[in-house]
Amino acid sequence: MNGAAADAGNWIAVGSAELGQLLVWDWRQETYVLKQQGHSTHVAAVAFSPDGSQVATAGDDSKVRCAMLTGDNMDSCCTPLS
Repeated sequence: MNGAAADAGNWIAVGSAELGQLLVWDWRQETYVLKQQGHSTHVAAVAFSPDGSQVATAGDDSKVRCAMLTGDNMDSCCTPLS
């Protein structure tokens, strides 16, 4: 698993190595902010934007995915690397 914390400290993001999922957890509210299947394989890295409004993942499937943390679906923000 890979993980990151938002600068505000409320949210923790975890990328599941086995499932290719991104989970963003609000530990103060004890609830998920986002549960998203984003990769077909291992999530290699997870990071928040500096303002905490977006989270990005990189996977072993050569994709970088990002999500606005406003309830929108995760969208591809980069072309797969060759």
